[in-house]
Amino acid sequence: MDTVKAQTSKPLWPGRRWRTSGIVLALMAALFEAFVLISDTNVMTNVITHEQGIVAVLVYLTMGSWIGVTLNYVYNRLFGPTIDPTFTGEKWIGGTQGLWVAVAGITGALGTFAYLFVAGKGDPSILIALSNVSLIYLALYDAKDYRGKSVVLVVIAAAMVLIGAGLASVNNLGAGLTITVMDLVLLVVFRGGFKAIGSIAIFKVRETENMVNVAFWRFVWLAITGTVLTLLVAGYLGVLDEYFALMTGVWWKAFPWVMLTMFLAYGGNTLAIVAQKYERASTVSMITNANNVMAVPVTLVAAWALPGMFDLPEGAVIWLLRLIGSALIVLGIFMVPKEKHD
Repeated sequence: MDTVKAQTSKPLWPGRRWRTSGIVLALMAALFEAFVLISDTNVMTNVITHEQGIVAVLVYLTMGSWIGVTLNYVYNRLFGPTIDPTFTGEKWIGGTQGLWVAVAGITGALGTFAYLFVAGKGDPSILIALSNVSLIYLALYDAKDYRGKSVVLVVIAAAMVLIGAGLASVNNLGAGLTITVMDLVLLVVFRGGFKAIGSIAIFKVRETENMVNVAFWRFVWLAITGTVLTLLVAGYLGVLDEYFALMTGVWWKAFPWVMLTMFLAYGGNTLAIVAQKYERASTVSMITNANNVMAVPVTLVAAWALPGMFDLPEGAVIWLLRLIGSALIVLGIFMVPKEKHD
Protein backbone atom coordinates (compact mmCIF):
# COMPACT_ATOMS: atom_id res chain seq x y z
CA MET A 1 0.00 0.00 0.00
CA ASP A 2 1.36 3.40 -0.94
CA THR A 3 2.02 6.03 1.63
CA VAL A 4 -0.94 8.34 2.16
CA LYS A 5 0.52 11.80 2.58
CA ALA A 6 -0.74 13.77 5.54
CA GLN A 7 -2.27 17.11 4.65
CA THR A 8 -0.74 18.62 7.77
CA SER A 9 3.02 18.46 7.39
CA LYS A 10 4.09 20.65 10.30
CA PRO A 11 3.56 20.06 14.01
CA LEU A 12 1.24 22.43 15.84
CA TRP A 13 3.88 23.06 18.52
CA PRO A 14 7.36 22.61 16.98
CA GLY A 15 10.46 22.10 19.07
CA ARG A 16 8.81 20.77 22.22
CA ARG A 17 10.84 18.17 24.10
CA TRP A 18 7.76 16.35 25.38
CA ARG A 19 7.64 14.46 22.08
CA THR A 20 10.78 12.51 23.02
CA SER A 21 9.99 11.95 26.69
CA GLY A 22 8.41 8.56 27.27
CA ILE A 23 7.43 9.62 30.80
CA VAL A 24 5.59 12.76 29.67
CA LEU A 25 3.91 10.96 26.76
CA ALA A 26 2.73 8.15 29.05
CA LEU A 27 1.38 10.64 31.61
CA MET A 28 -0.48 12.47 28.84
CA ALA A 29 -1.86 9.12 27.68
CA ALA A 30 -3.01 8.38 31.24
CA LEU A 31 -4.89 11.69 31.37
CA PHE A 32 -6.68 10.93 28.11
CA GLU A 33 -7.50 7.42 29.36
CA ALA A 34 -8.94 8.88 32.57
CA PHE A 35 -11.40 10.84 30.45
CA VAL A 36 -12.09 7.69 28.41
CA LEU A 37 -13.14 5.91 31.61
CA ILE A 38 -15.61 8.70 32.37
CA SER A 39 -16.93 8.84 28.80
CA ASP A 40 -17.31 5.05 28.65
CA THR A 41 -19.33 5.12 31.86
CA ASN A 42 -21.62 7.81 30.49
CA VAL A 43 -22.20 5.96 27.20
CA MET A 44 -22.94 2.61 28.85
CA THR A 45 -25.11 4.17 31.57
CA ASN A 46 -27.09 6.79 29.67
CA VAL A 47 -26.72 6.27 25.91
CA ILE A 48 -26.35 2.63 24.77
CA THR A 49 -28.45 0.56 27.16
CA HIS A 50 -30.25 -2.78 27.01
CA GLU A 51 -31.89 -5.11 29.53
CA GLN A 52 -29.18 -7.61 28.58
CA GLY A 53 -26.01 -5.71 29.35
CA ILE A 54 -23.82 -7.80 27.05
CA VAL A 55 -25.89 -6.69 24.04
CA ALA A 56 -25.17 -3.03 24.81
CA VAL A 57 -21.47 -3.80 25.27
CA LEU A 58 -21.24 -5.60 21.92
CA VAL A 59 -22.98 -2.74 20.11
CA TYR A 60 -20.67 -0.20 21.74
CA LEU A 61 -17.59 -2.23 20.79
CA THR A 62 -18.69 -2.43 17.15
CA MET A 63 -19.53 1.26 16.89
CA GLY A 64 -16.35 2.26 18.68
CA SER A 65 -14.22 0.05 16.44
CA TRP A 66 -15.25 1.45 13.08
CA ILE A 67 -16.01 5.01 14.07
CA GLY A 68 -12.63 4.83 15.78
CA VAL A 69 -10.79 3.64 12.66
CA THR A 70 -12.31 6.44 10.58
CA LEU A 71 -11.59 9.12 13.16
CA ASN A 72 -8.07 7.82 13.80
CA TYR A 73 -7.36 8.55 10.14
CA VAL A 74 -8.79 12.07 10.50
CA TYR A 75 -7.02 12.75 13.79
CA ASN A 76 -3.72 11.62 12.30
CA ARG A 77 -4.05 14.42 9.73
CA LEU A 78 -4.64 16.93 12.52
CA PHE A 79 -2.39 15.72 15.32
CA GLY A 80 -0.05 13.04 13.94
CA PRO A 81 2.81 15.39 12.95
CA THR A 82 2.54 17.15 16.31
CA ILE A 83 2.91 13.91 18.25
CA ASP A 84 5.75 12.78 15.96
CA PRO A 85 7.10 15.19 13.29
CA THR A 86 8.45 12.24 11.27
CA PHE A 87 4.89 11.02 10.62
CA THR A 88 3.91 11.71 6.99
CA GLY A 89 0.89 9.46 6.61
CA GLU A 90 -0.38 5.92 6.98
CA LYS A 91 1.91 3.35 5.39
CA TRP A 92 1.22 -0.36 5.24
CA ILE A 93 3.54 -2.32 7.52
CA GLY A 94 4.50 -5.68 6.05
CA GLY A 95 6.80 -8.55 6.90
CA THR A 96 7.77 -9.43 10.45
CA GLN A 97 7.11 -5.90 11.69
CA GLY A 98 3.61 -5.98 10.25
CA LEU A 99 3.03 -9.31 11.97
CA TRP A 100 3.97 -7.78 15.34
CA VAL A 101 1.52 -4.91 14.76
CA ALA A 102 -1.22 -7.38 13.86
CA VAL A 103 -0.46 -9.36 17.02
CA ALA A 104 -0.80 -6.17 19.07
CA GLY A 105 -4.23 -5.42 17.60
CA ILE A 106 -5.55 -8.98 17.74
CA THR A 107 -4.44 -9.52 21.33
CA GLY A 108 -5.98 -6.17 22.27
CA ALA A 109 -9.36 -7.39 21.04
CA LEU A 110 -8.96 -10.83 22.62
CA GLY A 111 -8.02 -9.29 25.97
CA THR A 112 -11.07 -7.03 25.87
CA PHE A 113 -13.39 -9.97 25.27
CA ALA A 114 -11.74 -12.04 28.00
CA TYR A 115 -12.57 -9.24 30.44
CA LEU A 116 -16.16 -8.88 29.18
CA PHE A 117 -17.03 -12.41 30.25
CA VAL A 118 -16.03 -11.60 33.84
CA ALA A 119 -17.17 -7.98 34.13
CA GLY A 120 -19.99 -7.47 36.60
CA LYS A 121 -19.14 -10.44 38.80
CA GLY A 122 -18.35 -8.55 41.98
CA ASP A 123 -16.33 -5.52 43.04
CA PRO A 124 -14.88 -3.92 39.87
CA SER A 125 -11.77 -2.85 41.80
CA ILE A 126 -10.75 -6.48 42.32
CA LEU A 127 -11.42 -7.31 38.69
CA ILE A 128 -9.39 -4.30 37.54
CA ALA A 129 -6.47 -5.33 39.74
CA LEU A 130 -6.54 -8.92 38.46
CA SER A 131 -6.84 -7.84 34.84
CA ASN A 132 -3.78 -5.61 35.28
CA VAL A 133 -1.58 -8.55 36.25
CA SER A 134 0.05 -7.92 32.86
CA LEU A 135 2.19 -5.40 34.76
CA ILE A 136 3.96 -8.28 36.50
CA TYR A 137 4.40 -10.17 33.24
CA LEU A 138 5.90 -7.10 31.58
CA ALA A 139 8.17 -6.43 34.56
CA LEU A 140 9.50 -9.99 34.38
CA TYR A 141 9.96 -9.66 30.61
CA ASP A 142 11.88 -6.40 31.01
CA ALA A 143 13.95 -7.87 33.86
CA LYS A 144 16.44 -9.13 31.26
CA ASP A 145 17.45 -5.49 30.71
CA TYR A 146 18.07 -4.85 34.40
CA ARG A 147 20.80 -5.93 36.77
CA GLY A 148 21.03 -6.69 40.46
CA LYS A 149 18.66 -4.72 42.66
CA SER A 150 16.92 -3.15 39.67
CA VAL A 151 15.26 -6.49 38.84
CA VAL A 152 13.66 -6.68 42.28
CA LEU A 153 12.84 -2.98 42.19
CA VAL A 154 10.88 -3.15 38.94
CA VAL A 155 8.85 -6.18 40.11
CA ILE A 156 8.06 -4.47 43.43
CA ALA A 157 7.09 -1.28 41.59
CA ALA A 158 4.79 -3.25 39.27
CA ALA A 159 3.16 -4.99 42.24
CA MET A 160 2.58 -1.64 43.96
CA VAL A 161 0.92 -0.19 40.85
CA LEU A 162 -1.15 -3.36 40.46
CA ILE A 163 -2.44 -3.22 44.05
CA GLY A 164 -2.85 0.54 43.83
CA ALA A 165 -5.00 0.22 40.70
CA GLY A 166 -7.36 -2.06 42.60
CA LEU A 167 -7.58 0.20 45.65
CA ALA A 168 -7.98 3.36 43.57
CA SER A 169 -10.97 1.74 41.84
CA VAL A 170 -12.83 0.66 44.99
CA ASN A 171 -16.50 1.51 44.64
CA ASN A 172 -18.47 -0.84 46.88
CA LEU A 173 -16.92 -2.70 49.79
CA GLY A 174 -19.95 -4.95 50.02
CA ALA A 175 -19.93 -6.09 46.41
CA GLY A 176 -17.97 -9.23 47.17
CA LEU A 177 -16.54 -11.50 44.52
CA THR A 178 -18.41 -14.28 42.74
CA ILE A 179 -15.93 -15.29 40.06
CA THR A 180 -15.07 -18.92 39.34
CA VAL A 181 -11.75 -20.60 38.63
CA MET A 182 -12.46 -20.19 34.92
CA ASP A 183 -13.05 -16.47 35.48
CA LEU A 184 -9.67 -16.22 37.21
CA VAL A 185 -8.06 -17.98 34.26
CA LEU A 186 -9.74 -15.54 31.88
CA LEU A 187 -8.46 -12.55 33.87
CA VAL A 188 -5.00 -13.64 34.96
CA VAL A 189 -3.95 -15.86 32.05
CA PHE A 190 -5.87 -14.59 29.04
CA ARG A 191 -6.64 -10.92 29.80
CA GLY A 192 -3.30 -10.33 31.51
CA GLY A 193 -1.38 -12.44 29.02
CA PHE A 194 -2.92 -10.81 25.95
CA LYS A 195 -2.25 -7.30 27.32
CA ALA A 196 1.38 -8.20 27.99
CA ILE A 197 1.86 -9.80 24.57
CA GLY A 198 0.33 -6.75 22.89
CA SER A 199 2.70 -4.39 24.71
CA ILE A 200 5.71 -6.54 23.88
CA ALA A 201 4.64 -6.68 20.22
CA ILE A 202 4.58 -2.88 20.08
CA PHE A 203 7.99 -2.75 21.78
CA LYS A 204 9.40 -5.04 19.07
CA VAL A 205 8.79 -2.50 16.30
CA ARG A 206 9.86 0.68 18.06
CA GLU A 207 13.31 0.85 16.45
CA THR A 208 12.13 0.54 12.85
CA GLU A 209 8.60 1.91 12.54
CA ASN A 210 6.86 5.25 12.99
CA MET A 211 4.79 4.74 16.13
CA VAL A 212 1.87 6.95 15.07
CA ASN A 213 1.55 4.73 12.00
CA VAL A 214 1.85 1.65 14.24
CA ALA A 215 -0.96 2.95 16.45
CA PHE A 216 -3.25 3.34 13.43
CA TRP A 217 -2.71 -0.15 12.05
CA ARG A 218 -2.94 -1.72 15.51
CA PHE A 219 -6.38 -0.14 15.83
CA VAL A 220 -7.41 -1.46 12.41
CA TRP A 221 -6.47 -5.01 13.43
CA LEU A 222 -8.25 -4.55 16.75
CA ALA A 223 -11.42 -3.38 14.96
CA ILE A 224 -11.42 -6.30 12.52
CA THR A 225 -10.82 -8.87 15.25
CA GLY A 226 -13.31 -7.21 17.60
CA THR A 227 -16.06 -7.21 14.97
CA VAL A 228 -15.56 -10.90 14.17
CA LEU A 229 -15.55 -11.78 17.88
CA THR A 230 -18.64 -9.64 18.49
CA LEU A 231 -20.65 -11.51 15.86
CA LEU A 232 -19.41 -14.88 17.13
CA VAL A 233 -20.27 -14.03 20.74
CA ALA A 234 -23.68 -12.61 19.82
CA GLY A 235 -24.43 -15.74 17.81
CA TYR A 236 -23.21 -18.03 20.61
CA LEU A 237 -25.39 -16.24 23.17
CA GLY A 238 -28.38 -16.16 20.81
CA VAL A 239 -28.71 -12.36 20.84
CA LEU A 240 -27.94 -11.50 17.21
CA ASP A 241 -31.45 -10.08 16.62
CA GLU A 242 -31.23 -7.93 19.74
CA TYR A 243 -27.73 -6.84 18.74
CA PHE A 244 -28.76 -5.59 15.28
CA ALA A 245 -31.98 -4.03 16.61
CA LEU A 246 -30.11 -2.04 19.25
CA MET A 247 -27.41 -1.04 16.76
CA THR A 248 -29.92 0.49 14.34
CA GLY A 249 -31.98 1.97 17.16
CA VAL A 250 -29.24 3.93 18.93
CA TRP A 251 -26.79 4.66 16.11
CA TRP A 252 -27.52 8.37 15.64
CA LYS A 253 -28.19 8.99 19.32
CA ALA A 254 -24.87 7.40 20.27
CA PHE A 255 -22.81 8.69 17.35
CA PRO A 256 -21.66 12.04 18.85
CA TRP A 257 -20.84 10.40 22.19
CA VAL A 258 -18.84 7.65 20.51
CA MET A 259 -17.02 10.30 18.47
CA LEU A 260 -16.04 12.08 21.69
CA THR A 261 -14.88 8.84 23.28
CA MET A 262 -12.85 7.90 20.22
CA PHE A 263 -11.11 11.29 20.27
CA LEU A 264 -10.08 10.64 23.87
CA ALA A 265 -9.13 7.04 23.03
CA TYR A 266 -7.01 8.28 20.12
CA GLY A 267 -5.02 10.45 22.51
CA GLY A 268 -4.63 7.68 25.06
CA ASN A 269 -3.73 4.88 22.64
CA THR A 270 -1.46 6.85 20.31
CA LEU A 271 0.48 8.64 23.04
CA ALA A 272 0.97 5.39 24.98
CA ILE A 273 2.29 3.61 21.89
CA VAL A 274 4.62 6.47 20.96
CA ALA A 275 5.86 6.49 24.57
CA GLN A 276 7.15 2.94 24.07
CA LYS A 277 9.65 4.33 21.59
CA TYR A 278 11.44 5.92 24.54
CA GLU A 279 10.60 3.73 27.56
CA ARG A 280 10.25 0.02 28.28
CA ALA A 281 6.85 -1.62 27.98
CA SER A 282 6.53 -2.21 31.74
CA THR A 283 7.37 1.42 32.54
CA VAL A 284 4.78 2.80 30.11
CA SER A 285 2.17 0.35 31.38
CA MET A 286 2.77 1.40 34.99
CA ILE A 287 2.61 5.10 34.19
CA THR A 288 -0.60 4.81 32.18
CA ASN A 289 -2.19 3.18 35.23
CA ALA A 290 -2.11 6.69 36.67
CA ASN A 291 -5.42 7.04 34.83
CA ASN A 292 -6.99 5.47 37.92
CA VAL A 293 -5.60 8.35 39.97
CA MET A 294 -6.58 11.03 37.48
CA ALA A 295 -10.08 9.59 37.04
CA VAL A 296 -11.00 10.49 40.64
CA PRO A 297 -10.88 14.30 40.29
CA VAL A 298 -12.19 14.07 36.73
CA THR A 299 -15.21 12.08 37.96
CA LEU A 300 -15.85 14.52 40.80
CA VAL A 301 -15.79 17.48 38.43
CA ALA A 302 -18.07 15.68 35.95
CA ALA A 303 -20.50 14.75 38.73
CA TRP A 304 -20.57 18.38 39.87
CA ALA A 305 -21.00 19.77 36.36
CA LEU A 306 -23.55 17.14 35.25
CA PRO A 307 -25.61 16.11 38.30
CA GLY A 308 -27.13 12.65 38.08
CA MET A 309 -24.73 11.34 35.43
CA PHE A 310 -22.67 9.28 37.89
CA ASP A 311 -23.32 7.48 41.16
CA LEU A 312 -20.40 8.41 43.37
CA PRO A 313 -19.27 6.00 46.10
CA GLU A 314 -20.08 7.02 49.65
CA GLY A 315 -18.15 6.54 52.87
CA ALA A 316 -14.85 7.77 54.24
CA VAL A 317 -13.31 4.28 54.14
CA ILE A 318 -13.79 3.97 50.38
CA TRP A 319 -12.20 7.35 49.72
CA LEU A 320 -9.34 6.53 52.09
CA LEU A 321 -8.68 3.30 50.18
CA ARG A 322 -8.76 5.22 46.91
CA LEU A 323 -6.26 7.70 48.32
CA ILE A 324 -3.95 4.88 49.44
CA GLY A 325 -4.26 3.22 46.05
CA SER A 326 -3.43 6.46 44.28
CA ALA A 327 -0.36 6.91 46.48
CA LEU A 328 0.82 3.36 45.69
CA ILE A 329 0.48 3.99 41.96
CA VAL A 330 2.44 7.24 42.15
CA LEU A 331 5.14 5.68 44.35
CA GLY A 332 5.45 2.67 42.05
CA ILE A 333 5.87 4.95 39.03
CA PHE A 334 8.64 6.86 40.78
CA MET A 335 10.39 3.64 41.84
CA VAL A 336 10.60 1.92 38.45
CA PRO A 337 13.97 2.44 36.69
CA LYS A 338 13.70 4.67 33.62
CA GLU A 339 15.62 4.39 30.36
CA LYS A 340 18.44 6.87 29.89
CA HIS A 341 18.67 8.85 26.68
CA ASP A 342 21.29 11.22 25.42
